[in-house]
Amino acid sequence: MITSRKISDPLGSSYPIPWDWVLKTHSQVSTAIDSDVRLHRTPDLMSPDGEYIAYSQITFQIVPQLHYCRLSSQVYVEDLDTGESFPVAPASPIAVCGVSAIEAMQMQGTISVGIPVSWSETGDRLLIRQFEGVLCTSEATDYAVVWERRNHRTLTLAPTRLHYTHAILAGWSEQYNDRVLFRVSVMGDPPVLYAVNFSGVTLSAEGDRPKIYD
Repeated sequence: MITSRKISDPLGSSYPIPWDWVLKTHSQVSTAIDSDVRLHRTPDLMSPDGEYIAYSQITFQIVPQLHYCRLSSQVYVEDLDTGESFPVAPASPIAVCGVSAIEAMQMQGTISVGIPVSWSETGDRLLIRQFEGVLCTSEATDYAVVWERRNHRTLTLAPTRLHYTHAILAGWSEQYNDRVLFRVSVMGDPPVLYAVNFSGVTLSAEGDRPKIYD
């Protein structure tokens, strides 16, 4: 459940959104003013060849009641040689609603935050954790966003044809370079590892392991 209790990430991910910053900022700001906006930039994630960095610019729209706040983000990839930045736009549900012609009131209480997790071993792809949920509820899950450096194509992936309440991005597949892994669970049950390939097909990940390249 996404509540105000002190935790480092709402889903216990190894690649956390800045949840402690969210709670601390809300506690400091909400008691002083009626509303405010605060920004947070994640650390740069450099490609293996040192030519690109990826980071997320997180926007926190604050009101006194936490369940009416909104947390959103924009992930950027920057070419260090030219200085040009490329926004990475996920096709996950809340992220898509956030850029459409929808009333601000309808976006209250939502979280849609992307966190760069790992470049691929050769640096040709970037893996992003896209966390989406509703504040003060148990509605929360991950999507994987893969940005392809060669053609700037963006893929948004999640397990399908499964019954689950939460999917937590685990990393690249160790066995296949066109798959990402998720730990999938129904609330209260142990998670099971599944793979999703770049065509969006969910597959068994028996014998596979998640991989992150530093």
